[in-house]
Amino acid sequence: MQELFLEDKRLGINLPKLEKQWDGYSVTEQSKILSIWEKERAKIPDRIKDLENIVKIKTNDMLVENDEEKMVKLNNEIMKFASIINDLNIWYRIEPTISKKGS
Repeated sequence: MQELFLEDKRLGINLPKLEKQWDGYSVTEQSKILSIWEKERAKIPDRIKDLENIVKIKTNDMLVENDEEKMVKLNNEIMKFASIINDLNIWYRIEPTISKKGS
């Protein structure tokens, strides 16, 4: 089942890469997949916290920076991290359930 999860380097967690529709997995398979996902999902709050700390540092750096090019670079980096945080929050909200249709 681990092979159904691939590392997403941008987000810093493993994400499900299912080979078929959710209902195509047996209840046993769904249960195993959910068990793995819950372990990955549990990593998300810490990952978000780490990224938020980076954003705080870069924001503080930007506030004291006088060079416009460096300010733009810092702002772009902050936006990149904010995008990752947003995507992690979306993934964190995904709570799949076992489907009774599973074969």
